[in-house]
Amino acid sequence: MPLNLQVKLLRVLQEGEVVRLGNTHGRKVDVRILAATNRDLKRMTDEGTFRLDLYFRLNVIRVRIPALRERRADVTPLVQHFLAKFSREHGKQIDGIRSDALEVLLRHPFPGNVRELSNWIERGVLLTRGPVLTLDSLPPEVRDGGRAPVAPPGAATDATATAAAGAGSRQEVLDQAERTYLEDVLRQTGGSVVEALRRTQIPRATFYRKLDRLGIDPASFRRGGAATLTAALGGTP
Repeated sequence: MPLNLQVKLLRVLQEGEVVRLGNTHGRKVDVRILAATNRDLKRMTDEGTFRLDLYFRLNVIRVRIPALRERRADVTPLVQHFLAKFSREHGKQIDGIRSDALEVLLRHPFPGNVRELSNWIERGVLLTRGPVLTLDSLPPEVRDGGRAPVAPPGAATDATATAAAGAGSRQEVLDQAERTYLEDVLRQTGGSVVEALRRTQIPRATFYRKLDRLGIDPASFRRGGAATLTAALGGTP
C-alpha cells in the first residue's frame, strides 16, 4: 500500500471516521480490522516503506500461520478439498488420489504455499482420465522432488513444455493443459464426441462449452483420420 494510502487508513483507525468519495463531511464507523500479509512489516518499517504508527495500530493481536511445508498434516485435507472443488468446476468426477501421488505431495516443499498445491491439483484434475488422480498427472518438478529432469540436447521434455507454459498467465497454462487433454481424447476416438463423453465423464453441456471456449472442432479429427488413412492406402484425400 502506498504511503499516502497508509496515512488515510491510519486516520480511519485512529478517529473511527471515513469521508465518502464526493462528500465533505466525515461519517463515524464501528469496525474491526483483520489484516493479512506475507511481508515482513517490521523490516519494511526500518526501510521506510511502511509507517511505524500504522504497524503498531494493526499489530494488536498477531496470529502467525505457518507455511504449508511446516504443517504437513494439512496437505491431505487440502488435497481432498481442491479435488472436490475443481472436479465441480471442470465437470470431472475425481474421487480420490493414488497413494504414490499423495506421498510425493507430502514430500514437496511447496515454495508457493497453498496456492501452489491448488494449482497442481487443478492441473491434475484436468489431465486425469479416470476417477483417481495419478502420479502422471502431476508436473515433473513435483514428481522429481523439485528437480527438473535432465534431457539430452535437443530433446523435447515435459519440463520444457511446462517451463514454456509458465511464461503465460495461470489461465493460459490451464487452457493449454485442458486443450491438450481434450484433443488427445478426440484424436483417440476419431472425433467421436459420444465416445469422448464416455471416456472423460464430462457432462455434455460442459464438454461443448469447453470445446467452444478452446476453439476445438471434433470434425477436424474425423477429417484428419480419414486423410491419413487414405494417404496410407496410396489414394487421395
